[in-house]
Amino acid sequence: MASVASCSSMVMAIWTSLSRCIQRRFFRVFAICFILFLGVTFRLTHDTQRPHHEPFKAPITKPIVHGNPVDGLPEPSYELKPFPYSPQQTDANGTDENELPKPWLAAVISTASDVERRMLIRSTWMKTFSDVPFDGRFVVSNPGPQWVEVVANENRTFGDMIVLDNIAEDDITANTIKTLEFYKWLVDHDEQYEFVSKMDTDLWLNARGFWDRFLSPRLTTDSVTGLVESTVRKTVIGELYYSKYWDLVFPHGAMYTVTWDMVKLLADLQNKHRVVTGEDMAMATLMLKGHEKANFVNFRGSEKFDYDDKDARHDGTAWARRKTHPDAIQHALVGDEAIAVHQLKDESLWFKVADCFDEQGIKNAPPAYHSGPETQRPMSMKWDDFWFWTGVSDRYDARFDRIPDFLWTREEGHWICDGLAGVEVIEELLELEDEVLLELDELMELEEVLELGKLLELEELLGVEVEVSEVEVEVVLSVDEVEDVGNELLPELVLVVLEVSVELLPVVVPVVVEVAAVLLPLEEVPLMLLVDDEVVDIELKELRV
Repeated sequence: MASVASCSSMVMAIWTSLSRCIQRRFFRVFAICFILFLGVTFRLTHDTQRPHHEPFKAPITKPIVHGNPVDGLPEPSYELKPFPYSPQQTDANGTDENELPKPWLAAVISTASDVERRMLIRSTWMKTFSDVPFDGRFVVSNPGPQWVEVVANENRTFGDMIVLDNIAEDDITANTIKTLEFYKWLVDHDEQYEFVSKMDTDLWLNARGFWDRFLSPRLTTDSVTGLVESTVRKTVIGELYYSKYWDLVFPHGAMYTVTWDMVKLLADLQNKHRVVTGEDMAMATLMLKGHEKANFVNFRGSEKFDYDDKDARHDGTAWARRKTHPDAIQHALVGDEAIAVHQLKDESLWFKVADCFDEQGIKNAPPAYHSGPETQRPMSMKWDDFWFWTGVSDRYDARFDRIPDFLWTREEGHWICDGLAGVEVIEELLELEDEVLLELDELMELEEVLELGKLLELEELLGVEVEVSEVEVEVVLSVDEVEDVGNELLPELVLVVLEVSVELLPVVVPVVVEVAAVLLPLEEVPLMLLVDDEVVDIELKELRV
């Protein structure tokens, strides 16, 4: 009997000890998991903001090369000898002396040794869009004794090399002053273009789409000389990027385009201030130091983005999955708006993206089905989707949406970002394809006419018919007749309907403002805008003539 009792007590002791051990281990695991959860949540939601720099005082920045900040430029490791002369060609064959100069320079910032990538670019998008009026060029630093003959032979063959023989070919120089030295080279050699684009070698450019949607609407042809001239001044086309670490807003360096007066301005500012910082931060730094402003046309996330192959359908194409995030910084191809596709260092990804384009621009995407490959998302993407869905992560937020609200101010009818970029129409907020110069204050001497909104082509306004062609807008009903109609209908006027279209906005804005000034002398008038058959509601406030 005693042996049975002792055995029972031993079992109970073992069970008690085991239970305590399990409880302690469970508690430890739970505590560790809870602490990790709190840490991850704090990391994702905590937003620290360093003090903002004073107006027109550039913050102190350093270039980042291979993830590490660097101080100044290194001494050249070889003698910077002048590059042997070899002429550039202005067209594919270099034989047409009567050909008018191209209005657009598409310059790829390259290294002397990257011959294979230059050949890839020549044979893909530069060839595919050869009917677009641009000069394709490759910009390299002094190639040094090892590569000088290679680059010279390459230029004799293709005539598309710009050699900055006054600076060395190294990573620090390439990521700091190279683009500014390129601008100075253009000014010194009087190589004038209406628009100058700078881009990286791992960027696929839809030159047809960029020309049709961003450049052509801002150009006009002189009826006497036949020369194509820009209709805008001090303009930058790119993607605004906010660096919280450096407290600075600047155009993202993968690609941006500037007007010729901006090329001269930046070259002059660099001669004065000799800034050495990150290549894309240099523009904003110089503008702040020079107390300058520029008009900025902002790419949407669906127009310029880093290609993410994990976001593709996994059917061998570069088209995005059904539930992609088209405004995110990284995604696969979606819709018909892609202009600049970045992060294509892998040649297989380059050709995968290239297969989605032809001479007319981006192709129509095949329909997406609920197929096996479509639903086989990587676990990392499922994780990102979950946290974004919960609102904890900003993984899929657009670069534009990451710019803090305190950086935006309203000056003379324009939105100003960080005191240097005047964004007349903010693409992401207004869902427009193009930036438009709404100089309403100058046209009608109005103050704060528009709260963030759109005025586009006037199709019908209380019986006022407008006939539209590609080159003109004709108001069938005269302004005097409009005034009579307005006086009769004014007591019952509660809603004005404007049917709009994107392409002809710069032409019709004066007409819209003139008619609105006659018909709408109220302090607050509700408007209904039909933008490509989609209703957009805004309010026209404080209309003063």
